[in-house]
Amino acid sequence: MPHDQHVEERPFAGHYLCDEDNCRYLYAPPLDSPTHKHTDFYEFSLVTRGSWINEYGGKRRVLRKNTLIFFGCGQTHGMYVGEPESLHFSFIATKEFFEDYCRQHFAEHPEMTKTPYVEVNLSHENAEYLTAVFDRIILTPGTDHTELFRLFLYNALYCTFLQPHTKNVREEDDDTNKYIKDMVYHFDAFDYLTADVSAIYQSYPLSQSTLINQFKKYTGYSIVQYRHLKRMEYAARMLDVYFCSVSEVATAVGISSISYFSKKFKEHYGILPSDYQKQSINPRVKQEKSITDYGTSYANKYQP
Repeated sequence: MPHDQHVEERPFAGHYLCDEDNCRYLYAPPLDSPTHKHTDFYEFSLVTRGSWINEYGGKRRVLRKNTLIFFGCGQTHGMYVGEPESLHFSFIATKEFFEDYCRQHFAEHPEMTKTPYVEVNLSHENAEYLTAVFDRIILTPGTDHTELFRLFLYNALYCTFLQPHTKNVREEDDDTNKYIKDMVYHFDAFDYLTADVSAIYQSYPLSQSTLINQFKKYTGYSIVQYRHLKRMEYAARMLDVYFCSVSEVATAVGISSISYFSKKFKEHYGILPSDYQKQSINPRVKQEKSITDYGTSYANKYQP
């Protein structure tokens, strides 16, 4: 990937952490990135500290912590420091690598390769997860990062294009939808993993029957089913990223019985959690952290 085809070399030349065959990635220090064109690559950028000003389409928008932005191929934009000690990281994939990945894993979503720009505000948990995968890439120099690239892309694309769910929403139900969207947001942020379902119902000024019916209409799942999906998703993320016991993971998702958790995990993924952990990404690049360290990221320790 010749540098002169991509972002401005002058301000960021010394800050690229790696430039591999298909991808490059960097932690951007508080330096402006002048207007540049994405001639043959796609990019994800995640603000991890402070704020940045993104100039795109003749407008400027302030991007704050946990904002993820996606730029399609051929787009032009600039990034400017919003406040001192701001930080964001960028993950850049070649056109061929990105589009081939989308064809393989998201064939039913052709908009991923045709959308020029997306800006989403991630939950804290999703932002930390993407950062954790990114950290694993930069903290393992000299290794083949292809599988980590794919893991990052899958989750970044999912966060950008596939959540929150928006199907089956009627304009006349705006007041109700406001609460249902909020509920879905908290489920997607893994806030309700350990909460009692009755306590969740009591958090909203709607009747239980209305919540149940509208949630099913909005997502296609019952509230109990959706929480189960999120529990399994969170569990798989933990097993992918960290050295932790199955019992720790079960507790983290609000299930006290290890046997019940293992049964449900196998029903969802077709494999026991212990076997899933063994078959996940090369354990040599896993961070030896307990599940309680999940929120600690390299970005928070970075000193510009």
